[in-house]
Amino acid sequence: MGEVVSASGIKNREQKDLQSYSISNQSGFIPQSEQFDNGGKPLDADKSSYWIVAPHSFAYNPARINVGSIGYWNGEKPVIVSSLYEVFQTHESVDDSFLSDWFRTRLFTNQIAKRQEGGVRQYFFFDKLQESRIRLPSLPEQRRIGEFFSALDSLIAAAERQEALLKQKKQAYLQLMFPQEGETRPRLRFNGFSGEWESLQLGKLYEKNTERNGNQFDAGKTLSVSSMTFNAFGNGAAEESLTTYKVLRIGDAAFEGHTSNEFAFGRFVVNTIGDGIMSPRFTAIRPTARWRQSCDLDFWSCYLHDENVMKRILVRSTKRGTMMNELVLDDFFTERIRVPSLPEQRHIGKFFSTLESLIAAAEERTKHLRELKGSYLQRMFV
Repeated sequence: MGEVVSASGIKNREQKDLQSYSISNQSGFIPQSEQFDNGGKPLDADKSSYWIVAPHSFAYNPARINVGSIGYWNGEKPVIVSSLYEVFQTHESVDDSFLSDWFRTRLFTNQIAKRQEGGVRQYFFFDKLQESRIRLPSLPEQRRIGEFFSALDSLIAAAERQEALLKQKKQAYLQLMFPQEGETRPRLRFNGFSGEWESLQLGKLYEKNTERNGNQFDAGKTLSVSSMTFNAFGNGAAEESLTTYKVLRIGDAAFEGHTSNEFAFGRFVVNTIGDGIMSPRFTAIRPTARWRQSCDLDFWSCYLHDENVMKRILVRSTKRGTMMNELVLDDFFTERIRVPSLPEQRHIGKFFSTLESLIAAAEERTKHLRELKGSYLQRMFV
């Protein structure tokens, strides 16, 4: 590599007013203000030691290149990056697009593993990059390969945009089609429906699910609560412990108490895929026998899972546990929730079920294209 790349970073000794960037393993060059929650280094900080990165340059973090933290700057103006980074450009015999793709192959990651050095933290400095070996085809073939992957990247980006757009639409419709805090009816409704949604106590709709497995289901019916999918090989629990697992039937909802930016107090996940079992550490609720005849599964799988609907309820009916929030059922069952008629539930449920199918199809297309790219990366380089 030392025959085709050269260090190109220039120190920002004159403190030029250039935008600061970091390198992420997902997006390559990313503004420092977006990479770090605190905005990165203050705007008025001394950045004279930063590297100036000219257009058509590569930069990477020598401590994180093993996880893909390398990027290519193709902007029109120079930018600056941390002095901890390595900055370089290629010679005329190399096509930059070709090299960018080569950096994503096992051929390169294997060389990082072989040449990186250090103790607790391993580093791959520029001299080690120069020692790395690469097989280069003719420049015209490099360009053809680079163009091929650029086209594939465009397809992946388009699929990602479609996926993101559908998810944004879903979030917008959730806010429009479910009453928000203080509202008694949604702002967007299907034709033929009007009036307030009925206010009902959750204890009239659901009850504590205490059903234990016994010997009804084997490990292959173990449910992953976070994704509500079956784990065909179980979750590693001893076979004799499965008798104590809780049974989660279609329509039951498990409370998953891990908090996140999306779910401040935890979330409910409704079982829509089939009867199964789950770890006894999760709390579960089950529709009452009477309510089961008056509720639509698709509607409640969205409604109980929606943070805008459930946050005000969960803030009053959860407590902090050892590893995650715990649901206090006595408090939860006293809370009230707005409920539409069964016909309106069915309309809303069908709408969101269709939207979920579109999102799943978009996610599958994105996944397929990424896997396709990964396969070609391993087959088109030697």
